[in-house]
Amino acid sequence: MSLPAALISDRAARARTAPLFGRAGDLGRVISTVAAFGGAVVAGPAGIGKSRLAADAAQALAVGAVVTRVVATSAAATVPFAAITRLLPPALRELPGDRTAMFRSAATYLADARVVLIVDDAHLLDPGSAALIQHVVLTGAVQVLLTVRSGEVAPDAISGLWKDDIAPRVDLGPLDRDAVSALADHIVGHRVDARIKRLLWRATVGNPLYVREALLTTDIDTDQAGGAMLVGDRLSELIRSRLAGLDPLTRRALELVSVGGPLPVGVVRSAATPRAVDDLLRAGLVAVDPVSQAVTPDHPLLGEVVCELLSPTELAQICGELSVAMSDRTVGDSAEQIRLTLWQLRSGSGVLADDLIRAAELAVGAFDPVLAERFAREAVAADGGVRAVTACAAALLAQNRFAEAEELLAVQWPLLADTEPQVAMRLVRQRALALDAGLGRPREACVMLDEARDVCGDSNWDTMLSALRAHILAVVDPDAAARLGQEVIDDSRASVGSRVVALKPVVDRLCGQGRTDDAMQLVERFFTIVGETDDPVDAEVGMLFGYQADVRAAAGDLLTLAAELTSVRELAEQSDDEQMLGAARAGLGACAFEAGDLVTAQAHLWAARDHLAITDAANLHPWTMIVLASVCALTGDVATATEAIGAARESVAARPHDRYLRGELVHASVWFAAVADSPQAGAAIAIEAADVAGAPSERAHLGYLAHRLGAPDRVVADAMTAGAGTQSRRLRALADHGCALAAGRPPGTLERVAREYADMGYFVGAVEAWVESGRAYAATGSIRSSKRCFGRAQQLVATHLRGVTTPLISRLHVPELTVREHQVASLAARGRSNAEIAHELGRSVRTVEWHLQQAYGKLGVVGRAQLVDVLIPGTGR
Repeated sequence: MSLPAALISDRAARARTAPLFGRAGDLGRVISTVAAFGGAVVAGPAGIGKSRLAADAAQALAVGAVVTRVVATSAAATVPFAAITRLLPPALRELPGDRTAMFRSAATYLADARVVLIVDDAHLLDPGSAALIQHVVLTGAVQVLLTVRSGEVAPDAISGLWKDDIAPRVDLGPLDRDAVSALADHIVGHRVDARIKRLLWRATVGNPLYVREALLTTDIDTDQAGGAMLVGDRLSELIRSRLAGLDPLTRRALELVSVGGPLPVGVVRSAATPRAVDDLLRAGLVAVDPVSQAVTPDHPLLGEVVCELLSPTELAQICGELSVAMSDRTVGDSAEQIRLTLWQLRSGSGVLADDLIRAAELAVGAFDPVLAERFAREAVAADGGVRAVTACAAALLAQNRFAEAEELLAVQWPLLADTEPQVAMRLVRQRALALDAGLGRPREACVMLDEARDVCGDSNWDTMLSALRAHILAVVDPDAAARLGQEVIDDSRASVGSRVVALKPVVDRLCGQGRTDDAMQLVERFFTIVGETDDPVDAEVGMLFGYQADVRAAAGDLLTLAAELTSVRELAEQSDDEQMLGAARAGLGACAFEAGDLVTAQAHLWAARDHLAITDAANLHPWTMIVLASVCALTGDVATATEAIGAARESVAARPHDRYLRGELVHASVWFAAVADSPQAGAAIAIEAADVAGAPSERAHLGYLAHRLGAPDRVVADAMTAGAGTQSRRLRALADHGCALAAGRPPGTLERVAREYADMGYFVGAVEAWVESGRAYAATGSIRSSKRCFGRAQQLVATHLRGVTTPLISRLHVPELTVREHQVASLAARGRSNAEIAHELGRSVRTVEWHLQQAYGKLGVVGRAQLVDVLIPGTGR
């Protein structure tokens, strides 16, 4: 659907002024390369943003200079020096025969003009222009940034710049998913629907030009129901002009690849002509993977345009040809099975219900629930029975369409007793997920489990029902859930799957009691049990990783947790698992929040929200919004915090039985009240909640929150010590902190608490504790010790905290080290001698000694050993 002209103009204007999303690292590399070498070559495919990056880098470098840009073109390349004539002094524009003199004069002219030069598409320069640019770079007359397109042959004078390391090459890759998301939001002018962002990411593969063109021709407000992202008309016309010159057989081969790719080379050659692949390669229309020998369109948008040009009849015919060509081969992996079934459907040939169900199950496993739903509904129509219905429900659940899934499953409920046990249990588990996690109706889910008791007399059936009940009750009645879960774990008749499901409430109770070592041992024991089974189930392994993350958080092992979640995120991005990716980024956001890096926390949490909007079987979206509300409140963004906490309160209201969410909402409400009203208002909420909290961990954390907001020591000390003597390192640190408050704030104890917080990765808590210890030392007249603590706090603020201000941090006022003082002190803290530092920095030993003494005085330390404490967090000294 085309856009109104006014909307296109509006978006185009925003696209022209869009920030350079996702390129901070690339921009820094280009700027530092030019600063070091006098020039840089920015390379990448068409539309990747080379020109924009070069322009921003030139502006950053042009201090007291003028940015001048020339653009090489194919047409200008036929005329010597046509591209760079305007760079020459007027007297030389008639191109005298003495090239050496001309080059020398041109370099002097540009140097006198104080120019930072951009040469766009330098691979299109004629040989003379290329030689002149090379001379300018070699002489160092001006700083030069060149852009070249990857895969294009550049003149020797240009390619020699990076091959000989005269002007090093910086290759640009595609934008990451976060950058594409931010760019889309900016161009459209509001936050784009998460599903559209996902389609946009897949269609454009991170190419900013394609993102822009797609959004200039797509009405996302009406097209977000699930169709493919449209391709920009202007880009389409370029591609269509390339297709017009193909002969019919070569074009047919391209159509086969566009509809069915990636295709084995042999399949394309047999379905079209033996030379088809070679012809397409020469035309730059396809690519062949060197390892798999699979053929794909050279760019996804090329394939989309080819498919757009096909009529429905032609598309069906091509799918039929693909089905025949692939049926002659042994269908191997799940992807091939899914594609073959899809081609059969599109061709109009009949497909067996069992094949459709199998394809639907494979598509869910491949994280394509929309395609899975299509297969499953076809299977239901083909009388595939309860198994087809559960396949359809799995696809709906993976799209957060819980009400539709429950409605579909409820119709099949009377048939439960007549269904084979494996399929019947799948139906039961799906209904439990839809009713509990999806719709917030745990009581109904428990009633449903009671009804299923008499369906099968098998002991595994009964224990799985008990395990599901324990899992559901974990947030409704934690004690009852833990008792029931322990019964299932201890039942020798229970399957491994039942015991893993029942593990959650047991682990939750142990963590709440501060018995984190016991909880971790239990989880690790089940990792071993699951690993020893003949065919470990991915879902069970995934649940165990989730339990492990919960234990690490409860234990206070923030640094390990963040590292593990980063690994999970990387795996999820490779597999396109939106649920895992959403969970990992929500967890990373929470870790960054606890550490005090609110900028990173917001980035993770907004991204998590988008991922979980696509699929959220674990009901993590409400918790994500709760943490986001806290983050926004602490950054002072009251408007966004209000929106986030409003959404969180709606979610909690829809799940009145969920004690965990209610507890987390209290934490967010504390920070929100502290910012929107006053710190005293936030502290009052935390104190009131701590008085009625049951688990020691919850009581200790609420007491600590109240303390951070200025509640009297005598009021919070008792709550903060609730976790004393437990296995949780964090609860023990909180207890030590509470004891220090009760004992009149001995500065040495507060300093040890600060070190403990820092070693665990809770840098914001460490900063606050160091401020407290510094103030306590100052009150006793120990000025040097006070300055040491304030110095350590200041360094943590500089190195780890971003965007966070709390009442205690706002009281931190100490002199900052200069860049050179920090450089010298950091090297000294890492064991370098004064002579080694002097040699590395190119300064005299006496100068190094002077900077070191200045740093000692500002930081309140007396030697290198104390510098380690102040400048290197996590040393535990």
